[in-house]
Amino acid sequence: MNLYVIRELTKRYEARGVLANDAISLDIRQGEILGVFGPNGAGKTTFVRQITALLRPSSGRIELLGQDVVRHPAVVPRYVGFFGQRAPILRNYTVAEVLVYAGVLRGLPAARARRQAHALIDRFELGAIAGQRLAQLSGGQARLPTLLATFMGDPRGVVLDEPTNELDPANRSRLWQFLDELRAQHGVTVVLTSHNLAEAERYVERAAFIDRGRLVALGTPGELKRAVANLVRLEIRIREPFLASVEPRLRGLPGSRSPKPGFWELTATPEEADRLLGRVVALVGLEALDDFRLVTPSMDDVYLRLTSGAAGPGVPHAG
Repeated sequence: MNLYVIRELTKRYEARGVLANDAISLDIRQGEILGVFGPNGAGKTTFVRQITALLRPSSGRIELLGQDVVRHPAVVPRYVGFFGQRAPILRNYTVAEVLVYAGVLRGLPAARARRQAHALIDRFELGAIAGQRLAQLSGGQARLPTLLATFMGDPRGVVLDEPTNELDPANRSRLWQFLDELRAQHGVTVVLTSHNLAEAERYVERAAFIDRGRLVALGTPGELKRAVANLVRLEIRIREPFLASVEPRLRGLPGSRSPKPGFWELTATPEEADRLLGRVVALVGLEALDDFRLVTPSMDDVYLRLTSGAAGPGVPHAG
């Protein structure tokens, strides 16, 4: 059974001449965790704002449990919780009050809302700050209760736009485990965007990649990684005294990229890897290499291949 059926979803900002979403079609299954990935400006936030009825599409169809979201936007808050990157923070309410208030708004009796709120407070170890107003808390501390309010009232699905931003490692781990339990034990659908593919890969059942407004690939992490399984990545670190002289040479190699100063990545087939390493050593000199390693494909490699426009026929496409 599908929570959402989405067909030819398109959003065009006429004044700016921007096609933010371009004929996106996919089904979002009941009880799955779907990750939506892509570069900044690719159209991810536009997509999640449309399926939560916060942004009206230019064209296309969105059905939530068989009901037309465009014609009947009020159906969304009945079944789906949404957390956005700019979610409003109720700064004058305490942590506990924010959660209880969200539950009551979703139709829970006050006593049940308090029970749910206290369960979340215990789960995320917020007891020490439960009575503090959000205005008294740091950015990450205030963001977490606002995020947890999304889960109040037993929604059938939740849509989360960059939910782990500003969370510390312990709360990121708690959140992922909680989402996995919601899916496995209660059949809750989770749709989330994230830039942390390594973190998300452990939990998402399917990944949708959006680039330049289009859905360019859809599949399980295993399916997507198999599509780039014929590649390995050479990761090298350059010693600091050699950076100025060496990096221009590496920049000229096909497929090279530098995720941060001093670190370079190059991709090759397994058969070409030895030759590529030899070429790098000849180009920069062994004394310039601080460290190097060969690694097998990851979701980051899928991301890089898809968003470089070189997806090729092996990458699972939607539609």
